[in-house]
Amino acid sequence: MQSKPKSGRRAWLSDENKKELEAMLKEKDTWKTREIQDLVKKELGVEYSSWQIRRIIKSFMMKYAKPMQKYYKKPKNAEEILKKH
Repeated sequence: MQSKPKSGRRAWLSDENKKELEAMLKEKDTWKTREIQDLVKKELGVEYSSWQIRRIIKSFMMKYAKPMQKYYKKPKNAEEILKKH
């Protein structure tokens, strides 16, 4: 019995390239999607969309999180103010 051919477009990154990328990503704790896109383009010669980069991160069992927004009106000494009250 033979397996059916896979449907969809062929992956641009080989399994070896994916392992190499995963190792590069583990060298640093946090990455921006744009940084990963630039890394993949520079090191592996493949250009992916930010959406596809998030799928690749998920396939590595890594987490994708949006950065927390900072309130622009927050005073610089907000923690001290809260401790006083």
